[in-house]
Amino acid sequence: MIVCAVGLVSACSTPPRETQPTSLPAGDRPSAPGVSGEIDPLVLEFRRLVAETDPFSIAAPLPYSPRLPALDDNALTRRSERLARLRGQIRDLPPPLLTKEAQWKREALLVELDRRGDRLLTTPSFLILGPTSGPDLVVTQLPDLLPFTSAADYRVYFALLRDTPRFLREAQGRLDARRQAVTAQPCLSLYGVEARLATFSELEQIETILMRPFTPPAPALGERQAAQLRAEAAAIIAQDVGPALAEFRRYVETTITPTCQPGEDLRLAGLDLAAYQGRLGDAYGAPISPAEAYGWGLARIGDLRADLTARVLPLGYGSLPAYQAGRDRLAADGFPLDSAIALLSAITPALSREFLALPEARLGIGPMAPGVPAAGRLAVYSPASPDGRRPAVLWLAANNDQPWVREDIPALIFHNAAPGQHFAYTAVLAGHGGQSFIVDQPAFFEGWGLYATGLGAAFDLDNAGRTQISSVSHELLLVSQMVVDLGLHIDGWTPDRARDYLMDVNGLSRERAMAMVADIVARPGRAAAPVLGARRLREERAAAAAALGPAFDEAAFHQQIFALGPLPMSVLSRALTAWRLEGGRPPIPEARPDRPFTPDAEEISDSEPRWQTRRGIGRGSRLETGP
Repeated sequence: MIVCAVGLVSACSTPPRETQPTSLPAGDRPSAPGVSGEIDPLVLEFRRLVAETDPFSIAAPLPYSPRLPALDDNALTRRSERLARLRGQIRDLPPPLLTKEAQWKREALLVELDRRGDRLLTTPSFLILGPTSGPDLVVTQLPDLLPFTSAADYRVYFALLRDTPRFLREAQGRLDARRQAVTAQPCLSLYGVEARLATFSELEQIETILMRPFTPPAPALGERQAAQLRAEAAAIIAQDVGPALAEFRRYVETTITPTCQPGEDLRLAGLDLAAYQGRLGDAYGAPISPAEAYGWGLARIGDLRADLTARVLPLGYGSLPAYQAGRDRLAADGFPLDSAIALLSAITPALSREFLALPEARLGIGPMAPGVPAAGRLAVYSPASPDGRRPAVLWLAANNDQPWVREDIPALIFHNAAPGQHFAYTAVLAGHGGQSFIVDQPAFFEGWGLYATGLGAAFDLDNAGRTQISSVSHELLLVSQMVVDLGLHIDGWTPDRARDYLMDVNGLSRERAMAMVADIVARPGRAAAPVLGARRLREERAAAAAALGPAFDEAAFHQQIFALGPLPMSVLSRALTAWRLEGGRPPIPEARPDRPFTPDAEEISDSEPRWQTRRGIGRGSRLETGP
């Protein structure tokens, strides 16, 4: 498989610092020794509590314990005591003696404790996060949990692999309990199970995905040991994992029907309307009702469609539907690797002008493995591990149901790579380190991705407006997904109505729209994260520009977001308000590059070390042949 490793780094007039400071210069910080560091042990304890109940919500998963026991009365009491002690320790920290960064972390911890509430006192569930998450998480995420650079990684992998049948049995038990608890028909969330399981029609597809750690194996394994482990994994998959998935699928097909009564989906997923509204508020950073989000989404779709129509008419299309039906498509088996590489190389000089400093942002680009369910997405971003052992990868659909559209590529690169999620992950990790993340914040990273799509569109790389068309089309798709989310979970839409709406608004194929609906029904409220998160960031930018006037520096605003890190959106909003009231000073004074950095592109062979720096100063784009 060909993988592109893209490096972005600035040529700065001053050397980059090892850690990103907060919005206050060093001279303005409190001088009390040790106080600012007291927040980090509390962050780690909170992350441990979260990891015991919802491991995938932390940005850098803690070590996996294969057999976390159910909570008995004594264990529940101990965890309740830990939770109460942690809450008290956080509240007792004196804000005036903390650095600004520590103050915002303290606020974020209190927000997260209130938001999670009793969920921190539930029975642990490692891979099965909800009634419909089990099969695709087990199959697609298991090989991506570890960097696979040592024999120890493979031992953890085998523990996970052997536990997969148990995870599926537990998922079936939870599904059955929830199904029986609903007095009327089983409903919409269960539709997601059936639609997702349809992806795993062949055991060979599952085997291909789960065997990825052995293609090729880690350098730490000798050839003989690698062959032995490969055979052992194949036997477990054939004898245990495959039959367990088949049994789970039989249960779904014979017991569950894809019908729903309004409101039952939320109860089946363990939510109520207040919790759903809370998810919307988490994404926006302020209270927002489903009706308000729904109305805003419909209005935004109208504006985006009008904007898109005005942009495509000069290209010779008679209408927006005519453009969506006649867009320039790649060959049926085409894979846009070269286009992605060229685009990343082209935007680097522009990024040097828009940001105070460009992070070193190595990124692999490769095609998704056959059979990986991507919920209708054409691109899936997997961030690097904080220790750098596992590189970041942008997986692009290689065998989707319809050929790639050329106009899709810029927006997907802007959202997922640069200046989007990968850019933000790398900048945040450089400034904070993975262990200072509170928990993963979808609205922060996904919201930044959509916000960054607009930044990338401003570059207009082809001078023909197609970059902007790509950006507007991408936002139209995401906003329409949020409207579908609200329609399904609040307004009583059927899956068929949701599918038809996505097809009509975006010109999608039936198969891709169905995959998106299955993902939306499985994760109530998640589609709001990128849309409402980006809306909040745009509003904060507009407020800063209005308050600071000519002194407003967009690059300093972006750098401040990275310096603050992945806070809950409500805390991030307050932090950005404080920043602009302080004058909007850049976190790294004098750090703007004195010249744009232009990457090179070259192909390296398998014999050279992976991720090797091949230039004396800076790092450029390069190709790598690998798994």
